[in-house]
Amino acid sequence: FKMGGLKAPLKLVYITMLVATLAISGLPPFAGFFSKDAILIAAFVSEHYLIWAVASFTAFLTAFYMFRLLFSVFYAAPKSQHKLQLLPQSMTLPLVVLAFGSATVGLLGLNEAYGGGSWFQNFLALPDLEHHVSHSTEYLLGAFNIALALGGLAFAYKLYASSAEESLPDSFFKKIVINKFYVDELYAILFQKPLLLLSRFIATFIDPKLFDGVINLSVAFYRHLAGYFNQLQNGKVRYSALYILLGVSAMSYYLLFKLGMLI
Repeated sequence: FKMGGLKAPLKLVYITMLVATLAISGLPPFAGFFSKDAILIAAFVSEHYLIWAVASFTAFLTAFYMFRLLFSVFYAAPKSQHKLQLLPQSMTLPLVVLAFGSATVGLLGLNEAYGGGSWFQNFLALPDLEHHVSHSTEYLLGAFNIALALGGLAFAYKLYASSAEESLPDSFFKKIVINKFYVDELYAILFQKPLLLLSRFIATFIDPKLFDGVINLSVAFYRHLAGYFNQLQNGKVRYSALYILLGVSAMSYYLLFKLGMLI
């Protein structure tokens, strides 16, 4: 919301952003339309109507907030004047490549309803045998998906195309929406804080007391055992002679035993 009016000075960035927005909003013939259409149709024909309804509403929200971003940054009146630093080709060329893919890749997976042969799906050997949908149903659902995307576009255009102002939490509903339905806070309570407590417990007790304790105990045992062996290697000649005598005696006993000379 601190930006605005960047359509003219950043034409290439605007064009690639427009392509990306059209694609992720699910408008044909961009790639996002075919992927979103396939997911929603699969949910509908498999009779998962609740999932289809939630996903459709989410698709509307996606189109709304993506076009809100586009209109706020590139169309709305700028809030302040700053000297722009143009992007180098190392950043703009990847944007062009991604925009080209967003505009054309969806055509690889055209199904029969849209005049294709599901080439990409067949190439990946993905079976489509569980659910069958007529072309008329697919056209109706596709038109509904397009209407959702256009609805999000129109809603965002009305609110943010001319003047984009950041919403203030002046009502309970706006407060919930601005705070993203408190998903981050709920995630922190359910997952982040318990994992941090568990990590601290492992770091302060399990690791130093249990794992380090077992390792330190084994180290102390071998160090104590090494002390006894160290006494045997004292450099005294009589001890070396004793070891030689014991070794020769053991070898002699073994040879006599193998030769059957011992009863």
